[in-house]
Amino acid sequence: MPNILPMMMSAAGAAGGATNTPFPDSYVFAWGGNNKGGMMTGNTTTLCSPVQIGGKLYRTWTGGRGTSGLGTSGAVDTDEKLFTCGNASTGALGDGTTTDKSSPVQVGSATDWAMIATGGEDGGGRNFTHAAKTGGTLWSWGNSEDGCLGHGNTTAISSPIQIGSLTDWSDGEQSYENMRRISCGNKSTWVIKSDGTLWAWGDNFEGYLGDGTSTARSSPVQMGSATNWNIVNGYGGGVGAINNDGELWTWGWGATGRIMQGNTTNYSSPVQVGSSTNWTWWACSGGASAAINSAGQLFTCGNNGDGRLGLGNTTNYSSPVQVGSLTDWKYVEIVGNNMIAVKTDGTLWSWGAGNAAEGNPRNDAITVSSPVQVGSRTDWIFPAVGDSPAGAFNSAT
Repeated sequence: MPNILPMMMSAAGAAGGATNTPFPDSYVFAWGGNNKGGMMTGNTTTLCSPVQIGGKLYRTWTGGRGTSGLGTSGAVDTDEKLFTCGNASTGALGDGTTTDKSSPVQVGSATDWAMIATGGEDGGGRNFTHAAKTGGTLWSWGNSEDGCLGHGNTTAISSPIQIGSLTDWSDGEQSYENMRRISCGNKSTWVIKSDGTLWAWGDNFEGYLGDGTSTARSSPVQMGSATNWNIVNGYGGGVGAINNDGELWTWGWGATGRIMQGNTTNYSSPVQVGSSTNWTWWACSGGASAAINSAGQLFTCGNNGDGRLGLGNTTNYSSPVQVGSLTDWKYVEIVGNNMIAVKTDGTLWSWGAGNAAEGNPRNDAITVSSPVQVGSRTDWIFPAVGDSPAGAFNSAT
């Protein structure tokens, strides 16, 4: 019988501030769909197993959103230069053009970038990008439908423009949490500031922004008054955030049970998932979600097509269900119709669809509904955000 976590709802708290866990400069390995060249390998070849990209260390890397490699990818290297690659529709590469690139192109000449996040509609026609600098400023470019760039309008732009004049959008630190403090959805954006407050803008489909309304916002709007948010992630209608108290809160489109509330109800404001205060990690994409707690247990929920919840079946669940009984899970990400996860021993695991373009890194074409180890390496650090191409950080070449 699956271990299903019971639900309990309560009110939000405050106090705290964002915290950081240092993240090492790391190599990036990528795989999956590459139709627009977003894998940064200089070609458009789809890969079914991880391959190192760039031949150098990166501070952050994000794969494209959407399946089949139609997304826009981005990276910050150890010189704090910003690079983008892949689908340039609506100017999402930030290089002043709408020409696709299969090799990384540097965005401007600045050497003070801290992190990057990309988003867009599944299908790759309306991509957009956000990036923060070490001085705390926030910049965006690309598609601006529903105001998802945060500039107070819906005008698409092909070069970075600063969002307002504030300098508290980032603390400039290189950390695991900071790679989860800017999240881009289909046409929405969420950012946790250095003071722990949570802000959102763009499309507000089914309460996606979490501000208690369904009104699109073209400028940043604060979600509540809490100052202890730590990580946020949203895509495909569902959104969630974990605070410094270890509470997991979710909101948005509840279809398929993707937001772990025990139902398929839409919520326009954050609702706590259960009463646990030991959550450490959260991922949401494409109708499914996953979360890890401090005990190293992995829970999944939502759309279970191709067995991507890792539960040995294809049944949808609206309440979190534990994946097996292991207690050594560390980080998890949803990539296309797959999930990938890194354990505390540095091994990489995957499950879900067999198609490489749907995020399968297992070097086969087999759909699996339970976790399968990817290769035999034990030096994996962290799974990168992105659907196709997807990627993971590694401590060695």
